[in-house]
Amino acid sequence: MIRPALHLVNKTFTDIYGFLPFNEKEMDDFANKYLFLINPRFVKLIANEENEIIALFIAMDDISEGIKKSKGYLFPFGIFQIFAAARKTKQINLLLGAIDPRYQGRGLDVWMGLSLVKSARDAGKVVMDSHLELEYNTKVRAEMEKFGGKVYKKFRIFQRDI
Repeated sequence: MIRPALHLVNKTFTDIYGFLPFNEKEMDDFANKYLFLINPRFVKLIANEENEIIALFIAMDDISEGIKKSKGYLFPFGIFQIFAAARKTKQINLLLGAIDPRYQGRGLDVWMGLSLVKSARDAGKVVMDSHLELEYNTKVRAEMEKFGGKVYKKFRIFQRDI
């Protein structure tokens, strides 16, 4: 299931500055490294009639406190601190969102956003933070702000010839 989702990301993120598409090996590495941290209730997918993924949202529990306590080490005991932090946190972090360009503007983002918020509330979460959104990504920022999101950090990319 991870490869079709990441193929959608490859198709959707073409206009994002600095994005490099995942190859098959990177997709597998991504799945092996991170999927065990993802709570399935915070993964939202929509498939079309041909059973291809056309929209996805992926969020996860905020594990930053566990990473701090473990000083970044998973083993031998850091993994337990990370899992404990995931259970205790009241925050989820939106990691990834993508909608096939053919289906954009049809409300899928709103439907999935509401579904994700409901799942988060049911899990006792009270805060959702977004992944890094470039300041000029006005389309996504507008969607976040429609949901009541507040901009509290800005990400810019500066370029200079050397």
